[in-house]
Amino acid sequence: LPRLDGGVFLDAFCGVGGKSSLWAEVNRGLRGTYYLIDKYASKLKQAKKHLEKLGVCADMRLVCSDFLTLPLRSLFDGVLLDAPCSGLGR
Repeated sequence: LPRLDGGVFLDAFCGVGGKSSLWAEVNRGLRGTYYLIDKYASKLKQAKKHLEKLGVCADMRLVCSDFLTLPLRSLFDGVLLDAPCSGLGR
């Protein structure tokens, strides 16, 4: 994952936050707004716990929604996407 300073970034299907936690660590101390989207509230709750442990939760915006239905897809400077994702949250 590259270090990204400034901008608006998206983890389109964040799951329990494994990739987002790594992303937060790589970009610690840099400016930017990070949106973590998942359609399952239970997964977002786990992601929030991971990010709070790292002390980076304030930098992240967690959104419970299906990314495929959001009209915002073109408003991001960068997208983190795990494709194909197993969806197992491991």
